[in-house]
Amino acid sequence: MYIRYLGNRSNIARDIKNELEIKSKALNKPVDISDITMLPTEQILSTIEVEADKLGFPLDMIRIPKNKPIDIEINEGEVVDIYIAKYKCNLISKNGIKFIDNDGFEHMLTLDENKIGRGKACNVKFGSDLREISRVHLLIVNYNHKKLQITDLSAQGSYLPKRFYDQ
Repeated sequence: MYIRYLGNRSNIARDIKNELEIKSKALNKPVDISDITMLPTEQILSTIEVEADKLGFPLDMIRIPKNKPIDIEINEGEVVDIYIAKYKCNLISKNGIKFIDNDGFEHMLTLDENKIGRGKACNVKFGSDLREISRVHLLIVNYNHKKLQITDLSAQGSYLPKRFYDQ
Protein backbone atom coordinates (compact mmCIF):
# COMPACT_ATOMS: atom_id res chain seq x y z
CA MET A 1 0.00 0.00 0.00
CA TYR A 2 2.77 2.45 0.95
CA ILE A 3 4.71 1.61 -2.24
CA ARG A 4 1.60 2.40 -4.32
CA TYR A 5 1.30 5.74 -2.49
CA LEU A 6 4.93 6.59 -3.28
CA GLY A 7 4.45 5.64 -6.93
CA ASN A 8 1.32 7.80 -7.26
CA ARG A 9 3.02 10.70 -5.47
CA SER A 10 6.01 10.44 -7.79
CA ASN A 11 3.76 10.40 -10.91
CA ILE A 12 1.81 13.44 -9.73
CA ALA A 13 5.00 15.40 -9.00
CA ARG A 14 6.42 14.45 -12.43
CA ASP A 15 3.20 15.54 -14.19
CA ILE A 16 3.23 18.90 -12.39
CA LYS A 17 6.91 19.36 -13.20
CA ASN A 18 6.22 18.65 -16.90
CA GLU A 19 3.32 21.13 -16.96
CA LEU A 20 5.53 23.84 -15.43
CA GLU A 21 8.26 23.13 -17.96
CA ILE A 22 5.76 23.49 -20.84
CA LYS A 23 4.55 26.81 -19.43
CA SER A 24 8.16 27.88 -18.89
CA LYS A 25 8.98 27.29 -22.56
CA ALA A 26 5.85 29.14 -23.68
CA LEU A 27 6.93 32.18 -21.66
CA ASN A 28 10.67 31.86 -22.33
CA LYS A 29 11.32 31.92 -18.58
CA PRO A 30 13.57 29.36 -16.91
CA VAL A 31 12.19 26.99 -14.31
CA ASP A 32 14.47 25.57 -11.64
CA ILE A 33 12.94 22.27 -10.67
CA SER A 34 15.46 19.55 -10.02
CA ASP A 35 14.25 16.03 -9.43
CA ILE A 36 11.37 17.02 -7.16
CA THR A 37 9.92 13.53 -7.08
CA MET A 38 12.29 12.50 -4.27
CA LEU A 39 11.60 15.51 -2.01
CA PRO A 40 9.22 15.43 0.96
CA THR A 41 5.65 16.40 0.01
CA GLU A 42 5.87 19.82 1.72
CA GLN A 43 9.00 20.68 -0.27
CA ILE A 44 7.41 19.50 -3.53
CA LEU A 45 4.41 21.77 -2.96
CA SER A 46 6.48 24.80 -1.98
CA THR A 47 8.88 24.31 -4.93
CA ILE A 48 5.98 24.05 -7.37
CA GLU A 49 4.28 27.15 -5.93
CA VAL A 50 7.50 29.22 -6.13
CA GLU A 51 8.21 28.18 -9.73
CA ALA A 52 4.59 28.67 -10.87
CA ASP A 53 4.61 32.12 -9.27
CA LYS A 54 7.79 33.03 -11.20
CA LEU A 55 5.98 32.15 -14.42
CA GLY A 56 3.01 34.29 -13.48
CA PHE A 57 0.61 31.40 -14.04
CA PRO A 58 -1.78 30.17 -11.39
CA LEU A 59 -1.37 26.44 -10.85
CA ASP A 60 -4.95 25.76 -11.91
CA MET A 61 -4.35 26.91 -15.52
CA ILE A 62 -3.94 24.20 -18.17
CA ARG A 63 -2.89 24.58 -21.78
CA ILE A 64 -5.70 24.08 -24.27
CA PRO A 65 -4.72 21.24 -26.62
CA LYS A 66 -3.93 22.67 -30.06
CA ASN A 67 -6.73 22.29 -32.62
CA LYS A 68 -8.94 20.41 -30.13
CA PRO A 69 -12.09 22.33 -29.15
CA ILE A 70 -12.98 22.69 -25.48
CA ASP A 71 -16.65 23.33 -24.61
CA ILE A 72 -17.29 25.56 -21.62
CA GLU A 73 -20.26 27.23 -19.98
CA ILE A 74 -20.10 30.65 -18.39
CA ASN A 75 -22.86 31.78 -16.05
CA GLU A 76 -24.18 35.34 -16.06
CA GLY A 77 -21.80 37.58 -14.09
CA GLU A 78 -18.97 35.04 -14.12
CA VAL A 79 -15.40 36.09 -14.94
CA VAL A 80 -13.03 33.48 -16.43
CA ASP A 81 -9.28 34.02 -16.71
CA ILE A 82 -7.77 32.98 -20.02
CA TYR A 83 -4.14 33.33 -21.03
CA ILE A 84 -3.32 34.06 -24.66
CA ALA A 85 0.35 32.99 -24.83
CA LYS A 86 1.66 34.83 -21.75
CA TYR A 87 -0.98 37.57 -21.71
CA LYS A 88 -3.74 37.39 -19.13
CA CYS A 89 -7.20 38.16 -20.50
CA ASN A 90 -10.75 37.49 -19.31
CA LEU A 91 -14.07 36.21 -20.57
CA ILE A 92 -17.03 37.86 -18.85
CA SER A 93 -20.68 36.94 -19.15
CA LYS A 94 -22.61 40.16 -18.70
CA ASN A 95 -25.39 40.89 -21.19
CA GLY A 96 -23.54 38.68 -23.65
CA ILE A 97 -19.96 37.44 -23.66
CA LYS A 98 -17.14 39.97 -23.51
CA PHE A 99 -13.47 39.29 -24.12
CA ILE A 100 -11.24 41.59 -22.04
CA ASP A 101 -7.77 41.83 -23.57
CA ASN A 102 -4.46 42.25 -21.73
CA ASP A 103 -4.82 46.06 -21.85
CA GLY A 104 -8.30 45.94 -20.30
CA PHE A 105 -10.25 46.75 -23.47
CA GLU A 106 -13.65 45.07 -23.78
CA HIS A 107 -14.67 43.31 -26.99
CA MET A 108 -18.23 41.99 -27.31
CA LEU A 109 -18.17 38.53 -28.86
CA THR A 110 -20.72 37.93 -31.60
CA LEU A 111 -22.84 34.82 -31.84
CA ASP A 112 -21.02 32.17 -33.91
CA GLU A 113 -17.28 32.42 -34.69
CA ASN A 114 -14.91 34.95 -33.10
CA LYS A 115 -11.24 34.96 -34.10
CA ILE A 116 -8.66 36.31 -31.67
CA GLY A 117 -5.13 37.24 -32.67
CA ARG A 118 -2.99 39.80 -34.50
CA GLY A 119 -4.45 39.23 -37.99
CA LYS A 120 -6.74 41.51 -39.98
CA ALA A 121 -9.50 38.89 -40.05
CA CYS A 122 -9.76 38.77 -36.24
CA ASN A 123 -12.71 40.13 -34.27
CA VAL A 124 -10.39 40.79 -31.33
CA LYS A 125 -7.08 42.21 -32.51
CA PHE A 126 -3.86 42.38 -30.51
CA GLY A 127 -1.03 44.72 -31.42
CA SER A 128 1.48 43.57 -34.04
CA ASP A 129 4.26 44.06 -31.44
CA LEU A 130 2.95 41.08 -29.41
CA ARG A 131 4.86 38.48 -31.42
CA GLU A 132 3.96 35.61 -29.06
CA ILE A 133 0.36 35.93 -30.23
CA SER A 134 -0.38 34.26 -33.58
CA ARG A 135 -2.19 36.01 -36.41
CA VAL A 136 -5.18 33.77 -35.62
CA HIS A 137 -4.39 32.54 -32.13
CA LEU A 138 -7.74 31.42 -30.79
CA LEU A 139 -11.20 30.63 -32.12
CA ILE A 140 -14.18 31.12 -29.82
CA VAL A 141 -17.58 29.94 -31.03
CA ASN A 142 -20.31 31.69 -29.06
CA TYR A 143 -23.42 29.49 -29.18
CA ASN A 144 -25.84 31.37 -26.94
CA HIS A 145 -23.92 33.85 -24.76
CA LYS A 146 -23.44 31.05 -22.25
CA LYS A 147 -21.99 28.03 -24.07
CA LEU A 148 -18.67 28.54 -25.80
CA GLN A 149 -16.34 26.34 -27.79
CA ILE A 150 -12.70 27.41 -27.54
CA THR A 151 -10.03 26.15 -29.95
CA ASP A 152 -6.36 27.07 -29.68
CA LEU A 153 -4.76 27.51 -33.12
CA SER A 154 -1.41 28.88 -31.96
CA ALA A 155 2.19 27.82 -31.46
CA GLN A 156 2.55 29.57 -28.07
CA GLY A 157 -0.64 28.20 -26.55
CA SER A 158 -3.68 29.39 -24.66
CA TYR A 159 -4.62 28.45 -21.10
CA LEU A 160 -7.91 27.95 -19.25
CA PRO A 161 -8.63 27.08 -15.63
CA LYS A 162 -8.41 23.36 -14.91
CA ARG A 163 -12.06 23.17 -13.82
CA PHE A 164 -13.20 23.45 -17.46
CA TYR A 165 -11.47 20.18 -18.30
CA ASP A 166 -13.58 18.39 -15.70
CA GLN A 167 -16.92 19.41 -17.30
